[in-house]
Amino acid sequence: MVKKILILTLAALLLFSIMTFADQKLVLTLEKSVELALSKNPYQQAARERLKAAQSLVREAAAQFFPSLNAQGMHTLDEKVMELEFPSFIPGQPPRRVEIDFTRDYQFSLSLNLPLFTSGRLTSNFKQAQYNLKATQESIRQTQQETIYNTKRAFYGYLLAKEFVQVAEEAVGVAEKHYQRVKALYEVGLASKFDLLRSEVQLANLKPQLIRARNNLKIAELSLKTVLGLDLKTPIEIKGELKYQPFEINEEECYRRALQHRPELLQLNFQKQRTAEMVKLARASGLPTVAVAGNFNYWADRFNFKKDTWSNYYSVNLVVTIPLFNGLATSARVAQSKAMLRELEKTR
Repeated sequence: MVKKILILTLAALLLFSIMTFADQKLVLTLEKSVELALSKNPYQQAARERLKAAQSLVREAAAQFFPSLNAQGMHTLDEKVMELEFPSFIPGQPPRRVEIDFTRDYQFSLSLNLPLFTSGRLTSNFKQAQYNLKATQESIRQTQQETIYNTKRAFYGYLLAKEFVQVAEEAVGVAEKHYQRVKALYEVGLASKFDLLRSEVQLANLKPQLIRARNNLKIAELSLKTVLGLDLKTPIEIKGELKYQPFEINEEECYRRALQHRPELLQLNFQKQRTAEMVKLARASGLPTVAVAGNFNYWADRFNFKKDTWSNYYSVNLVVTIPLFNGLATSARVAQSKAMLRELEKTR
């Protein structure tokens, strides 16, 4: 009996704690709302991923300045052996055939490539990645500013909708009292039928306004939850007030600050610089390159590590590549990059 009572008590406590937790409302101030939006808003999360991609692109471009080292292993499964025929030195005897295998069944190689001169290709590519990163950072700053603005607008929009509900409720309450007072006067003959109908119409006209105000409050709450990245079923409690804050504005100063700090304009400038590097890269694709290439090879007919089983050789080469003709692709890339640069210059 005691065991059953204990189990029922624990179950009741658990159910009570679950219900209490479910009824708990998320208290939101303006600062808390902005913090939630910057951490949970999907657009802000996507912006952070764009930043990671741009940073990785810079690291990839920087890696091209370093040597590349590759290893390769190969096992020959089938081959056609070279066959040579030698005439017989004994009259009447058939010629002698000899099979010569110039290949080895197992080969391992290491190859090293170090760019020495690329006519500015690597430098232009690296600068493109840097300008792209800076443009991405400005894009993220723009997204952050928009997120903060949308959060504040939704927060104050909720407070304003709540004020409208209170005003509408007070208006309906006043009209209801006025109607009841006129009705009481009408019943004792101190008010006319016209006065009663007029007060009734006034009350009827105010009730739809109250319904609209309450619906607008629900819409404002859903809008705020959407901006904050919250589940629409999450209960919330807004703590804040609408108050007037005077702000002195100077048109010329605002214009100057906008030109200096607007992320859209800074992003456009970085895109122009990136496109200018694209023009340089397109031109460099038609110029010579110089690199050092090295190879170290091991080969054997049997896969074991006994002494004298493996043979090796190495080579170090200076490689000069000179583009001679590519179907005018270089000039086409240069023209394309210049057109993109002119487009950006005309955008601002």
